[in-house]
Amino acid sequence: MSDSTLVGTIAVDESDMPWLRGRFFAEPAFSRFKPWFDEVNALVEAEDSARFDDAYGRIEAALTLVSPSGPVAGFLLHIDQDRAWFRWY
Repeated sequence: MSDSTLVGTIAVDESDMPWLRGRFFAEPAFSRFKPWFDEVNALVEAEDSARFDDAYGRIEAALTLVSPSGPVAGFLLHIDQDRAWFRWY
Protein backbone atom coordinates (compact mmCIF):
# COMPACT_ATOMS: atom_id res chain seq x y z
CA MET A 1 0.00 0.00 0.00
CA SER A 2 1.17 3.46 -0.66
CA ASP A 3 0.94 4.44 3.02
CA SER A 4 3.22 1.54 4.07
CA THR A 5 0.54 -0.26 6.08
CA LEU A 6 1.50 -3.88 6.62
CA VAL A 7 -1.20 -6.22 5.30
CA GLY A 8 0.58 -9.48 6.04
CA THR A 9 3.74 -11.52 6.21
CA ILE A 10 4.69 -14.64 4.30
CA ALA A 11 6.87 -17.27 5.98
CA VAL A 12 8.40 -19.02 2.97
CA ASP A 13 8.54 -22.78 3.45
CA GLU A 14 8.78 -24.02 -0.14
CA SER A 15 10.75 -22.96 -3.19
CA ASP A 16 10.08 -24.12 -6.74
CA MET A 17 11.76 -21.35 -8.70
CA PRO A 18 10.55 -18.99 -9.82
CA TRP A 19 7.72 -19.53 -7.31
CA LEU A 20 8.06 -19.23 -3.56
CA ARG A 21 5.30 -20.53 -1.29
CA GLY A 22 4.58 -20.10 2.36
CA ARG A 23 2.21 -19.49 5.22
CA PHE A 24 0.44 -16.15 5.07
CA PHE A 25 -0.09 -14.30 8.32
CA ALA A 26 -2.71 -11.64 7.66
CA GLU A 27 -2.78 -8.33 9.48
CA PRO A 28 -6.12 -6.55 10.07
CA ALA A 29 -5.50 -4.31 7.02
CA PHE A 30 -5.63 -7.38 4.74
CA SER A 31 -9.43 -7.55 5.05
CA ARG A 32 -9.65 -4.62 2.60
CA PHE A 33 -7.80 -6.60 -0.08
CA LYS A 34 -9.03 -10.13 0.55
CA PRO A 35 -11.96 -9.83 -1.92
CA TRP A 36 -9.48 -8.88 -4.63
CA PHE A 37 -7.39 -12.00 -4.02
CA ASP A 38 -10.54 -14.13 -3.89
CA GLU A 39 -11.61 -12.74 -7.28
CA VAL A 40 -8.19 -13.40 -8.82
CA ASN A 41 -8.20 -16.97 -7.48
CA ALA A 42 -11.65 -17.56 -8.98
CA LEU A 43 -10.50 -16.19 -12.35
CA VAL A 44 -7.44 -18.46 -12.33
CA GLU A 45 -9.60 -21.46 -11.49
CA ALA A 46 -12.06 -20.55 -14.27
CA GLU A 47 -9.12 -20.01 -16.66
CA ASP A 48 -10.49 -16.54 -17.42
CA SER A 49 -7.29 -14.87 -18.56
CA ALA A 50 -9.20 -12.07 -20.29
CA ARG A 51 -10.34 -10.66 -16.93
CA PHE A 52 -7.28 -11.68 -14.90
CA ASP A 53 -5.04 -8.76 -15.89
CA ASP A 54 -7.56 -6.10 -14.84
CA ALA A 55 -8.40 -7.88 -11.59
CA TYR A 56 -4.76 -8.46 -10.69
CA GLY A 57 -3.79 -4.94 -11.75
CA ARG A 58 -5.64 -3.54 -8.72
CA ILE A 59 -3.52 -5.67 -6.41
CA GLU A 60 -0.26 -4.74 -8.06
CA ALA A 61 -1.15 -1.03 -8.05
CA ALA A 62 -2.21 -0.96 -4.39
CA LEU A 63 0.34 -3.23 -2.72
CA THR A 64 4.10 -3.55 -2.55
CA LEU A 65 5.87 -6.86 -2.10
CA VAL A 66 8.90 -6.41 0.13
CA SER A 67 11.72 -8.95 0.13
CA PRO A 68 14.30 -9.18 2.93
CA SER A 69 16.45 -6.77 0.90
CA GLY A 70 13.67 -4.27 0.17
CA PRO A 71 10.72 -3.66 -2.19
CA VAL A 72 10.65 -5.58 -5.47
CA ALA A 73 9.91 -3.89 -8.80
CA GLY A 74 7.30 -6.31 -10.08
CA PHE A 75 5.58 -9.33 -8.61
CA LEU A 76 2.80 -11.86 -9.00
CA LEU A 77 1.20 -12.75 -5.65
CA HIS A 78 -1.61 -15.16 -4.85
CA ILE A 79 -3.16 -15.57 -1.41
CA ASP A 80 -5.69 -18.25 -0.55
CA GLN A 81 -6.68 -18.63 3.09
CA ASP A 82 -3.41 -18.96 5.02
CA ARG A 83 -1.23 -19.86 2.02
CA ALA A 84 0.57 -17.53 -0.38
CA TRP A 85 2.64 -18.13 -3.48
CA PHE A 86 4.53 -15.50 -5.38
CA ARG A 87 7.34 -14.62 -7.69
CA TRP A 88 9.05 -11.35 -8.44
CA TYR A 89 11.01 -9.92 -11.31
